[in-house]
Amino acid sequence: MELSFDSTKIRQATIDFKVAKRALGDELARAFQSLVCDMNDAMYLKELPESPSVMLNDGGVRLSFLLRGDAFLDAFPVSDAVVNLENWGEVHRLKLVNIHNAGQVLI
Repeated sequence: MELSFDSTKIRQATIDFKVAKRALGDELARAFQSLVCDMNDAMYLKELPESPSVMLNDGGVRLSFLLRGDAFLDAFPVSDAVVNLENWGEVHRLKLVNIHNAGQVLI
């Protein structure tokens, strides 16, 4: 799967565990890095070991991946075709937006 990033912060946390650990703490950084590894191993979203919560919003389909406790990663599937509630799992590109925990945006 191809990953893209909404900000430099989320990109840095994705590629550097030390950056993720500083921003998220040890446990949450490990959960995030584990999810990123799963994403890198998958060809399509439907191949991930755990399915995200899938919602419609103004910009199309939004995915929320549970990390730990109240923490989750927000992402958007990216495709040349229209992504909807039926075909989101067939998308092979994903834009990582931010990580929330207990109502706060951490990254």
